[in-house]
Amino acid sequence: MKKLISFLALAFLSLSVFATETDGDGDKSNSQNKKGAQQVNMSGMELGLRLTDGWNAGIDFVYNLGGANRIHAGMTFGSGGVGLEGFYDWNFVVDQKIKFYVGPGVGLGLHDDFTLGIGGEGGVEYQFNAPITVGFDWRPMLNFFGNNGEGGSNTNFNAGNFGVNVRYRF
Repeated sequence: MKKLISFLALAFLSLSVFATETDGDGDKSNSQNKKGAQQVNMSGMELGLRLTDGWNAGIDFVYNLGGANRIHAGMTFGSGGVGLEGFYDWNFVVDQKIKFYVGPGVGLGLHDDFTLGIGGEGGVEYQFNAPITVGFDWRPMLNFFGNNGEGGSNTNFNAGNFGVNVRYRF
């Protein structure tokens, strides 16, 4: 429980500190826009692959909602099953081609046992001149499991779940 509270506090602090770096549309402050700096392309959709620290592979999908908001979803294969994750992200522009993002989400695991989790993600992405985005992210989850064999349920916190993703921008 202490890990969850620490994670939520860190996520809130990160949002508070970096939210001052953007306006409501996710762009940098007006003083930098007046300098003519090119902003990160917030294309409508992105589709690609994600490799995790457990050597699982999956499909990575992003749908930009406009402004600085997006839906980030994934389907991971490996570890004897399939995992589905969905996140609501806020984007923060760092440089012309670099942005980072944070957001809450949910996860569903279809393994030997059913898993449902809540968590978040944070990551950084680089957009090439070609319609390719490469990123690194972290998706910690508090997972709730089915029956533990003793009539109760198991709960665990997965602080791992680091990944590298490569997506095509449509």
